[in-house]
Amino acid sequence: MNSFLFKSWNRNGDKRRTRCCQAGNLPRTYHSLKQLKRYQPEILSLLDCSITGFFILVGFGMAGPGGIIWAAEVNAVGYVNAVYAQGYELIADPLSEEANRVDQTLPSVAEGTQLVKFDGRNWLTNEFVGGAWTVPEMTLSPGEAALLRSPSGWTKTWVGSILQGELKVFIPAGGSLRSSLVPQAGKLSEILEFPRIIGTRIFTVDNGAGELVLRATCTEAGWQPEEPVLGVGEGFYVDAPQDFVWSRLFAVNGQSATSTAIRVITQPQSRQINPGDSFSLSVEATSTNQLFYQWQRNGNDLPGATGSTLVVPSAGPENLGSYWVRIWDHKSWLWSDAVRIQFAGAQAPSLAISRDGQGNGVLLRFRETTGRKAIVEVSTDLIHWVEGVGLDQIDASSVLDQFHDQPTARFYRLRLD
Repeated sequence: MNSFLFKSWNRNGDKRRTRCCQAGNLPRTYHSLKQLKRYQPEILSLLDCSITGFFILVGFGMAGPGGIIWAAEVNAVGYVNAVYAQGYELIADPLSEEANRVDQTLPSVAEGTQLVKFDGRNWLTNEFVGGAWTVPEMTLSPGEAALLRSPSGWTKTWVGSILQGELKVFIPAGGSLRSSLVPQAGKLSEILEFPRIIGTRIFTVDNGAGELVLRATCTEAGWQPEEPVLGVGEGFYVDAPQDFVWSRLFAVNGQSATSTAIRVITQPQSRQINPGDSFSLSVEATSTNQLFYQWQRNGNDLPGATGSTLVVPSAGPENLGSYWVRIWDHKSWLWSDAVRIQFAGAQAPSLAISRDGQGNGVLLRFRETTGRKAIVEVSTDLIHWVEGVGLDQIDASSVLDQFHDQPTARFYRLRLD
């Protein structure tokens, strides 16, 4: 048996005591840290941590009734198939659902499955017994992570909306369980924009023993021995030398992961107008190189709209929709925020996603699209979008995308022509 050192804190962050415990079996629920002396957890190495706070700042997105996620036209929804092995895994829900309760996002798993979270003071183990979770109200939201102990391997299909805007996760000094707020796989800093704070250590969990395994340390020379690569639906344990914030700007219309030389100072703003009004949209960006612009409406280039300001002298129905601008120089590119131009009093079109009742796929439903052609665009990487093909038309306002022969992740947005 290995011995692990752990610490406990009170609510104001003061260290209270240190104990040494041996590895063994997980308890069903950790009611307080005092109870740990009665158990022999296999993962007590995880307990050397204190979470002092956690917050997410997001833009867009609304939760609707019946477990359906209503997303604005410029947002995206989707599903991700994540494969989890038998034994221990650090898992994360990469998509936002209504409340992100585990009894809704994980309604059916193998009997005896355990999900372990840390709430900043206590470890709580949620177990699936008799076809239900012992703590059904436990949540698992994007940015969080939890330790999964599964008696068998399985594939989980996460369904929901994609968080956008200015996304922030607080990383406290010490240890915490975290995940990406965006359903992207890739290198932790280069792609997912995790800060390179010298002294930060990233751990995974041994699948068989449930013990922490050091994956990389951030040094002056970068991540050593190499930068961690995070999968979609995967969590990680971070041991940080100081408090810091993991922050990134993200939009579904395709922000390049390498577009670090360009900075947007002022974003365009959505407008409500009357027929015949003139309107303009502007963006202010900086770069060490010459900048170029191309405005789009509903995903289509606007001829001649190649400046930082777009002017429409007399607006009609053909000018309504979603606008954004692609900005690039000779080294990188990015997109501005997407904004909406609509007539005053009009309801914004939206797209909903829900699981198909028969388990065949996901059901996509539009609303507020009367009189306009609705086109569902699909993406597997949140950067490249194409018109969806092979979708089963259910009625005039809904389509079914079946799971067969589909990639592990698929995202959707609504374009109106």
